[in-house]
Order: sequence, then structure tokens, then C-alpha cells
Amino acid sequence: MKIERMAPRTLAYIRVTGPYGKDYQTVCDRLEQWATTQGLVGVEFIFIYHDNPETTPPPQCRTDICVTVPTDAKGSGGVSIQQFVGGRYGSSRFTVTDPAQYPQLWRQHISDVIHAGYSLLQAPCFEHYHRYDPLTQVADVSFCCRLTD
Repeated sequence: MKIERMAPRTLAYIRVTGPYGKDYQTVCDRLEQWATTQGLVGVEFIFIYHDNPETTPPPQCRTDICVTVPTDAKGSGGVSIQQFVGGRYGSSRFTVTDPAQYPQLWRQHISDVIHAGYSLLQAPCFEHYHRYDPLTQVADVSFCCRLTD
């Protein structure tokens, strides 16, 4: 786990409501197709999690599946635009080889942040995908939580 300052950025996104990790690939494909129509290639994916799955019923959990876009981007076709707030984040980078690993890796990341003496800000956590292979489902991904300053 490391502490890093992340710059603000503009994100195009589609919101998914339901159990975390379910039916994301279809939305990712749709968002990537939208990005291509906007002339964007090699987009960076970020999944923003708005709810704590330990306290929010799974059917009500909200995920914003996002790609970074230029600041002047306009949403269309069910794709919206939001601003990512920069700031100080705790970040843990993992290679995920099985989707079943995500919950345990999130628990490990949060535990590492707390054991290092940092306080989490009441803000959504997110996954930043450096690489992802949809065929093997292997991901190089950072788990990130905003910290108090």
C-alpha cells in the first residue's frame, strides 16, 4: 500500500446498480464503443463504488464504470460525464487472476490503510485498471480509497 496524490480528471461513465462485479463486461464494452465514436482509443477504466457492500443490500449497490476523457467531453447515448476529485489516496496494486479475489483484496487494502494509521474520508472507493484481459479475466488493478488530509 502506498499513499499518492491523484490529480482531478474528467470521466465518462455508465452507472450500474446491483451486486458488485455482476454484468460489468457488457457495460465496459458499451462504454468502450462510445469512446471509440468519440475518437478516444486506449481509454483508462476506473470503477467507482458508492456503497459499502457490508451495509448496503447488494441490489442497491451503485458502481460507476468510467473512462477518462478530455475536459471538454460531452456525454451521449446513456453515457454521462462527471468530475473525479483529486486528492490523497491510499493505493494497493494487485494482479487479480480470479474475480472471486476482489472482496478479499478490498478487505486487505482497507485493513492495510487502517493499520498504517490513516483515516478514510467518507468518499467512494475505486479500482483503477492498468490492464485487463476479458478472456482470462486477469487484471492489473489498483484499489484506491480517499484519505483525510
